[in-house]
Amino acid sequence: MLSAPSDVLHDDNRLKLEIPARPDWVVVARLAVAAGVNRLALSSEQLDDVKLLTAEACALCVHQARPGETLTIVCELGTDRIVLSVRIERTLEKRDDQPQSEPDTDALETSEFIIRSIVDEADISYDPISGPSCKITKFLVG
Repeated sequence: MLSAPSDVLHDDNRLKLEIPARPDWVVVARLAVAAGVNRLALSSEQLDDVKLLTAEACALCVHQARPGETLTIVCELGTDRIVLSVRIERTLEKRDDQPQSEPDTDALETSEFIIRSIVDEADISYDPISGPSCKITKFLVG
């Protein structure tokens, strides 16, 4: 019997969630991702890391959202890793709008620091035209 390499991520291990890009919805993303990764039988510390990463990645994007935008969260589960992508796909008509609030630079830097201190790979973009995005990979050890 052939099996896929451990680094292959399958569609049946993929969670996609779209929520309003507002701070009060971040908890929904955090809980949904935690429920999805819970099937991997992670340690409580690993599960806490995933919840924290989800909240911080969402916060990075939400702080730069325009009114009415949607936050897309995709969590891909592999046997040896979790890949979390969070982004706002900015439409042409939203590109000239102002953010819901002025981004708190200290909060953004803190969120980015927390993410980078927990994950193995992080690609964080603050593109004002296409919208903010964050793609992080956490390898599962033990």
